[in-house]
Amino acid sequence: MRKMSRFVMVLTASAGLVVGLAAKAQASTILFNPAGTGASGALTIDVLDPGPGNSLSEGLNATSSVGSTGTLLFQANLDSAQLSGGNVFSDGSGGHFFTIAASFNEVLTANTGGSNPTLVFGPTAGPTNGTFDIYAQTALGNNLAGTGFTNTGGTDAPILTGTLLNNTSFFGNFSANTSCGGALDQFGTNNYSGDSSICGTGGFEAAIQITSVNAGYFPGLVPGTVLIFATTAQTLPFVTVDPSACFSSNASTTTCTGGAGTANVGTVNGLGPDTLLQTDANLSFQPVPVVPEPATLSLLGLGLMAGAGQIRKRFGRK
Repeated sequence: MRKMSRFVMVLTASAGLVVGLAAKAQASTILFNPAGTGASGALTIDVLDPGPGNSLSEGLNATSSVGSTGTLLFQANLDSAQLSGGNVFSDGSGGHFFTIAASFNEVLTANTGGSNPTLVFGPTAGPTNGTFDIYAQTALGNNLAGTGFTNTGGTDAPILTGTLLNNTSFFGNFSANTSCGGALDQFGTNNYSGDSSICGTGGFEAAIQITSVNAGYFPGLVPGTVLIFATTAQTLPFVTVDPSACFSSNASTTTCTGGAGTANVGTVNGLGPDTLLQTDANLSFQPVPVVPEPATLSLLGLGLMAGAGQIRKRFGRK
């Protein structure tokens, strides 16, 4: 199935640039070795492409008041690694699977209210925030169960870790329609017959600074490299992937902490304690010569950023 839209993960020398400027730079290539054996046999890629996945906004919904804080969790399977638009690796080839997970805090900075509210989100205080991990796995992560997006057995280290920077690269919003009804799970079998959902679209963007990297999988990448992490495809209800029952609270070793997943969305997703979001993603690499900044007016979200349509035009549809 062709993906509706994408994440953007832009390789940078430093952080703090809006996507519009990043998109003008020519994509850079990096080395990726799915077998984890280093530069010998590594593939040259310019895109890591996750398949449709899940995000969970804990503690925030369409009716939350300005100043409310919550945590955004993300998880997805890698779909492919690409070079110049062509696949050079498909997830699972040769028995090599990869999953991606993230966890970071956010604060609601605006909510227009009404039956069609627009919500805007920003990072909490401090220079850094949360975690971003890529894992090598022995099997495909299960989107429905929400398993396979952390350390396998709690013992294997991720092949790349990062922390999100609270700077002006962080922004996001969500446009909701609380009067729009329908089943939460509209992908294949309805696994949650008792749960309905509001409708909406949104996205977020955040700069990520690499804190550790396994050179066997990513020869040449070093700690300190900064990435731009963004999505243009957070939507409701779920139509291309199953809603996940479990999330890791720290993108690392635990799952379903505090009932994270479908258990806490209530009977109407988007109006309950937590909000599940279908998330489609793409990670691309581009050099961006800008200087990191402290937390200021950065915005980051539970859902779609206002410039999602512009990003789709820049990066195209698959």
